[in-house]
Amino acid sequence: MAVLKSLVKIFHKETLTLTDKLAPLALDGQPFEPMNRIGLAGFSMIVRSMTSLDLQIQRNFCDNHPFIRAFDDAFDIHMIRVLNPWLLMPTIFNLSRYKKQLMDASTQSRAFAEKVVAEIKSKVMQENTKREESFGRFQSNSEDVHEDNIQHSLAEVIIRDQLDPNIPTEDVMPPEELISEIITMLFAGMDTTKVTNAIILVMLALHPKVQQEVYDEIQSVMGNDPTLAPTYEQLSTFHALTRVIKETMRLFPAAPMIGREAEQEFQVDGYTIPKGAAMWIGILGLHRDHRYWPNPNRFDPDRFLPSETSSRRIPNAYMPFSTGARNCIGLRYAMLQMKTMISTIVRRYRILPGDKCKRVEDVRFTVHLTLKLLEGNDIRLEPRTTDM
Repeated sequence: MAVLKSLVKIFHKETLTLTDKLAPLALDGQPFEPMNRIGLAGFSMIVRSMTSLDLQIQRNFCDNHPFIRAFDDAFDIHMIRVLNPWLLMPTIFNLSRYKKQLMDASTQSRAFAEKVVAEIKSKVMQENTKREESFGRFQSNSEDVHEDNIQHSLAEVIIRDQLDPNIPTEDVMPPEELISEIITMLFAGMDTTKVTNAIILVMLALHPKVQQEVYDEIQSVMGNDPTLAPTYEQLSTFHALTRVIKETMRLFPAAPMIGREAEQEFQVDGYTIPKGAAMWIGILGLHRDHRYWPNPNRFDPDRFLPSETSSRRIPNAYMPFSTGARNCIGLRYAMLQMKTMISTIVRRYRILPGDKCKRVEDVRFTVHLTLKLLEGNDIRLEPRTTDM
């Protein structure tokens, strides 16, 4: 819990940078599609959360990053192989143009991960040198001694162990494995919240009464200063925003389908599913099934009022993060990030419909292993005026 609470400041600071970058668009009243800008902010958040490094990603890049492009390219190639099974054969795939594209994407992602590791190593070595030079002062100054109790990121802890001559090599994570883990964690935490945050803004633009309810509740807790950082406890009181997030994930689940393997034989509607069978669970279809959701295609955050969720919904009719033993390990991170980002944007800007997306039915997306937004999901921003 302490780790999650410490992330709120990172999320808020990065969102303030995002809102500053959005200011020219808001002043011009220019329609734009928010996903790439939100994605860059979210990418910077997860880099800082994982590594404790502030690489100034949003300030150094416009609305994309080489690592994000590499991820998108690798994901697209993976889907092409799934939809064209002959490309799953290594001999055929290696002769195709996709092989080089995948290698290029791998090189880009690895280059960034190596840069991150080098930055952390440099930081740790500088701190070690400073600590050795000031050892006498640390012994006599209790405030400085407490510096060792600062919470470090997991990547930083691993690299500290790698550089510690007193720890046997076999007891620390090998450098190659650390590179792979960083790439995997960045991939896993980047794509889904980007899409969900973008659609939340579109939903708020299309439902001004809902947006006003969200804004009023946030203001009642936070006051008129739109730059004030929320606390973890304050975020937990944003009930209207929580309902909006949940309803958005119902209509547009970031993982519209998930794969599972049957651990034992079982029956479904008279069909026998054998043990070991691979299967897909269609979460998008489940979330829009009229048997469980009245008017399933209508955006209605009040579906998630306590009175509704406790008395009317059957178990597992709602699973945006999957469910059971293999549910998403990033659930709490994602919810905290979305609450912080959306609440900070809403406090500074009124969100209005763009030129192309005027109704919920206009939201354009396609279904891969994750939900992908297509072009046309635009919004406008209008600066709010508050008495500071």
